[in-house]
Amino acid sequence: MSSVPPPSPPPPPPMGQPGVPGAASPPNNGLGVAALVVGILALLLAFLLFPVGGLLGIIALVLGIVGRGKAKRGEATNGGVATAGLVLGILAVLVALVIGVVLGKFLADNVDTISDCARLPEAEQQACLEERLQE
Repeated sequence: MSSVPPPSPPPPPPMGQPGVPGAASPPNNGLGVAALVVGILALLLAFLLFPVGGLLGIIALVLGIVGRGKAKRGEATNGGVATAGLVLGILAVLVALVIGVVLGKFLADNVDTISDCARLPEAEQQACLEERLQE
């Protein structure tokens, strides 16, 4: 009787390309894109709801700074997008501050007039405000 050798085990699966220790990870562009999206929303809301726009502007500013840092370190490829988000965040904060200061000044200068007209019957309040604020 002849002895037949047992079958050999299958070869191990391939381990990537020879000479390459591991595949490079894809760029992490999420923060730059988030800075841009939040910056756009912040600038729009700075004109409509200035406190919300200002807060979103600060968030866009922070995301833009972190996104630019990742781009400089080579972890992301969208440094320009992060910069755009950062700039829009700064603009949103500035617009919100200007609107807040102007509105605060207006209210401070006219608090007595607004208070006096608010004590009148509801039907007369609008006419009182229009008359007194035009002076």
